[in-house]
Amino acid sequence: MRSKTGALGIVIALLAVFGVFWSYHGIRSLVELRPLYVVFYLSASLGCSVIAGLVVVVMRQRQANSTAARTAVSVAGGKTTFSVSGALRWGYWVVFGPAAVAGTALAVGMWTDTLQFPMSDGFAAVLPIVALALAVYSVAALVWLGLGYARFPRVECTADTLSVQGFKVRQQVPWSDIVAVEPVGTNNLSVMLEMADDTSADVTTNWVGPFAPSLAELHRSIVIPADLFAVGAGQLFDFLCFYAANPSARPELDDGRAVGRLRLR
Repeated sequence: MRSKTGALGIVIALLAVFGVFWSYHGIRSLVELRPLYVVFYLSASLGCSVIAGLVVVVMRQRQANSTAARTAVSVAGGKTTFSVSGALRWGYWVVFGPAAVAGTALAVGMWTDTLQFPMSDGFAAVLPIVALALAVYSVAALVWLGLGYARFPRVECTADTLSVQGFKVRQQVPWSDIVAVEPVGTNNLSVMLEMADDTSADVTTNWVGPFAPSLAELHRSIVIPADLFAVGAGQLFDFLCFYAANPSARPELDDGRAVGRLRLR
């Protein structure tokens, strides 16, 4: 499983530049007693910094030979569970807050002429609309996460079944129905579980609202966003491949012995 590390490095560099740029102007605006500029610049700077941090976490989790903290996997209730890293989990919560504040400040400031930037009239007409849309999206994301309509990914393995909780749905399938485990994706590293003919995954939807997933496709295949998991994309892929191909080893998933197959610190 390979990742575009170079491209992600460029993204981090750009985010760092914007973060420093906006932080400088935020501090300068604070000295000049321009409160709305301070709110916009410092919120935007914080948002860029958090996103840069999230990208760094994903890059680290894409390293094929990396070890993971023991908190990356848990064993309880007769199942082995993989969770999204704590940094990503908190990062999702934190990044939407500054985005909502910065978007609202920019939209209100430009419409009231409190914020003024050198730009064309056409761009000045469009930018506050885009900023307000970003703010609304960010608030909606926080509300959806808070209400459980969107959930952080999780993979739960027992000797008999594999359950995958995604952002929008939960899918469960018996190990015996899985015929292939394949890496997929170019920008994001994912793992696809292909099921045998005449079988289907049990699907439970937690998402409410627009952009709901197609249930027909979800019954036939499962895609796991592997590079979001604290154990690392490579380890998760190898782990699933092993237990899909070795039925006699699956009882290890119930009692914790499966954790011994992971590189943990």
